[in-house]
Amino acid sequence: MSFWDMLTSHTKVAGGSLPLEQITLPDAASSATTSSHSKCTWSSEERQLFKTASFITTCARKLEVGSLVKSNACWLFYKFFSIVQLEHYDEYVVAMTCLFLASKIEETPVKIRDVINVAHRTLHPRETPLQIDQTYSSLVDTLVNFELLICRMLNFKLTYDYPHKYLLHYLKSLTEWMPAQHETEPYQRIAWSILNDCFSTKICIRNRPDQLALAACYLALESCDIKVYMQEHAEKPWWKVFIEDIRLSDISQLVAQILEMYENETAVTSFTVP
Repeated sequence: MSFWDMLTSHTKVAGGSLPLEQITLPDAASSATTSSHSKCTWSSEERQLFKTASFITTCARKLEVGSLVKSNACWLFYKFFSIVQLEHYDEYVVAMTCLFLASKIEETPVKIRDVINVAHRTLHPRETPLQIDQTYSSLVDTLVNFELLICRMLNFKLTYDYPHKYLLHYLKSLTEWMPAQHETEPYQRIAWSILNDCFSTKICIRNRPDQLALAACYLALESCDIKVYMQEHAEKPWWKVFIEDIRLSDISQLVAQILEMYENETAVTSFTVP
């Protein structure tokens, strides 16, 4: 079950999560939930980039490379298309190259032939597997050339300050603050799902990693109707313990972006797994 399904469903999930209309959110974020789920606010370019990022996720899962490689690949993909125009490059070739490059960066390299074969099988599930011929050799050469192009376009700045490490720290600390009855709540799993979903859109390159992780944590807690223990007696809000300079309005804007992402996702046909 996806996070959006958890939010919009009235079914209890692993201890109980609230339906979306009952979640207490900051003002700007709550207004984002009142729009129609059937109307997509993304541009045609944003919709196409989202579909291609879903393609990256599908291929990463089939290659079993892990969430960090997938996240890095999506980050590289969106960084590249924040510099160049979509119509000038084939987005699926760029996606394949980003996945291949990300596996190297994360020191879990996959063979280029595996990336090509999985991508081809994912895009063309009814066709026969690629043969080792001129077409295959051309694809290999194209990916190698695009790898260099992406590196140069990003000025070889390929490392990324992952929000995952911040979320891990936040959840560990919150777990220690929580009463024992919340140990079975699904807020940790929901927070990870939210964060991973953010890499399907430009949210991953538009926001500070630590703040993005905090917004995922905030939304997960609210979706489970969990209040931080003894918060009303604390000197400062719990989120300021993690990030001193963050304001509730900052969290509100981030949550609004995340909710808009989920609403648009329901109106856009993402890349489907064969």
